[in-house]
Amino acid sequence: MILSVSDARSTRRRARPVLAAPIVAIDVQRRELALRKPLVTAQDTMTVRTVFLVTVRDADGVVGLGEAAPLVWAGTETEEQCLAALESLRAGVLRGGDADAALHDCPAASAAWDLALHDLAACRLAVPLARLLGDSTVPDVAVNALVADAAGASAAVDQGFETLKVKVGRSLDADVIRLRAIREAVGPAPALRIDPNGAWVSVSQALRALEQLAPYALEYVEQPIAAGEIGTTARALAEVRERSGVAVAPDESVTGVEEARLLLATGAAD
Repeated sequence: MILSVSDARSTRRRARPVLAAPIVAIDVQRRELALRKPLVTAQDTMTVRTVFLVTVRDADGVVGLGEAAPLVWAGTETEEQCLAALESLRAGVLRGGDADAALHDCPAASAAWDLALHDLAACRLAVPLARLLGDSTVPDVAVNALVADAAGASAAVDQGFETLKVKVGRSLDADVIRLRAIREAVGPAPALRIDPNGAWVSVSQALRALEQLAPYALEYVEQPIAAGEIGTTARALAEVRERSGVAVAPDESVTGVEEARLLLATGAAD
């Protein structure tokens, strides 16, 4: 199974852990992370990534960390809305209030809070967070290096990466040239993923693109068409998956557990 979940939305409906000691401190830090190279996607070009680091401490001094990474075009709130929600959360929780009201309609902020609480619970138990959340029967999905060209791909492989991911979707001709150059540079061994971030607006456009890109041995394509109403999106992804023969990893269309289940049930995801 492949389900690539957008960073700020995956935990919206997850049950939160029961804490052994009350939270006595919450810190929110805004960080502007300047990228060494611009990150070019089909939706945007980013030179700075704004994130919010949430630190919680309980009465026993145990600390948990969470991160909010809002990205409006990926379906989250704005940076300003995220910060306001986290500040409201901090004030409300420390007064004994409910966190959910402050986090309403702010999935990035909600994910940061959820992650911080789970991290706190894992630290109290002295176990890795993955063990607290996971199941030993769930297969691993390799971490990829995000690369833009052949030089970046070669450098990533030299650093030990066995899986590469390339953002595509702005120009099919340019994408073909880049993927061909990457394969020529690194050879057939590294797994290669592509991500148009939903830039292909129809099944026919996605199929045309994959027909030209599939010869470069794709492990899977991430969110090949734009996310919309979940039923419509699921049917479209299933058609792309069946007709192209390329594995599909939904991303922007996975906004919760029920959506994920529907995508799997309709054959829209690998």
